[in-house]
Amino acid sequence: MPIHSFAPAPPLAIFRQIEHKHWEGTALDNLGSIYATLGDARRALECYEEQLAIAQEIGDRRGEANALFNSALSLWKRVGPGERDEARRRVAAAAALFEAMESPNAAKARAVLEEWGS
Repeated sequence: MPIHSFAPAPPLAIFRQIEHKHWEGTALDNLGSIYATLGDARRALECYEEQLAIAQEIGDRRGEANALFNSALSLWKRVGPGERDEARRRVAAAAALFEAMESPNAAKARAVLEEWGS
């Protein structure tokens, strides 16, 4: 059973009901982080993928960068060669967005790229 189905009125459902895309994306990011912490990379990735689509739809560059970066971390944990290549691509894209926004997260993304050997 998904984590977000335990609460009587989960925030994600509320944000979807009131059609507030930014908060919906934020809730998905938070759920992805919970799944990642629990070691469920597949569910984390699902949340981050949905967050990425929303961020791109509404032009939320910070949300897009976060979704790219977090989804890359989840992909990396899946250990397949295709996932690793895609993870590197996503971290590079996140780093470029973070740099364009002059976010301190750019350094973190670049450090991950260096650690992953790209």
